[in-house]
Amino acid sequence: MTQEGRAISTTTGVPVALVQASALIGVGLPLVAALLKQDRFSKRTNTLIAVAVAVVAAIVTTAAKGQLSLQNIAGSFTATYTVAMAFYHGLWNPTGLEPALKTRTSTRRKAIRKARKPKRTAVEHETGAVAAP
Repeated sequence: MTQEGRAISTTTGVPVALVQASALIGVGLPLVAALLKQDRFSKRTNTLIAVAVAVVAAIVTTAAKGQLSLQNIAGSFTATYTVAMAFYHGLWNPTGLEPALKTRTSTRRKAIRKARKPKRTAVEHETGAVAAP
């Protein structure tokens, strides 16, 4: 976006196009963070993962826009994290999509599911029949 050949900026000096791109990325960021978060981790650890994902997204966004500076990274992070939290609390968590994604990708759930699965005997395996419990 330009106005008379100049880039339009917010009052903090962060380009509006960067803030818009960061906000757009923030919409899907909770789902990306859900892939990394685990049920076995503490709430604090999962929160740090979400913040780290937002920081990385802000750095990548500012670098991709060719506007890499500390001020732009801070503005991008603010927009990304704010929109990500709004969509997390307003859409992804209430619909159950983010918690389901986190649970399905959790290594703890896989271990529990594997432990619950009954072992088949050699006879059951050969014949395909399952013995009654």
